[in-house]
Amino acid sequence: MQILREEMNNIGGQEFFLPALPSGPEVWKESGRWDAIGDEMFRLKDRKGADMCLGMTHEEVFTTLARNQLRSYKQLPQVWYQIQVKFRDEARPKSGLMRLRTFIMKDAYTFDVDQAGLIVRS
Repeated sequence: MQILREEMNNIGGQEFFLPALPSGPEVWKESGRWDAIGDEMFRLKDRKGADMCLGMTHEEVFTTLARNQLRSYKQLPQVWYQIQVKFRDEARPKSGLMRLRTFIMKDAYTFDVDQAGLIVRS
């Protein structure tokens, strides 16, 4: 994990630590994935009966952060990443890999002015 952090930081990445239990389903519903993901998403209700889920990925959360924090193209590019526990209830292994319900994953999300800027970093 330290090597990943060093490499991400070398390309200007900024590490985030997001909650494993996002605040609610709103961002997932906005993207359409609350219903589309299905049984792979661990869902639960809090003591008040509100829907919640365990983070299986954080695209929606990072997109919401970018929408709320980035106000000008002058703030770009941004490379945001995290290394943390994810939760998925997958039916079977994919591509020959054993899938667990809980695993550590490194995600990276980039926000740039145009496609050319993204290609330079890939």
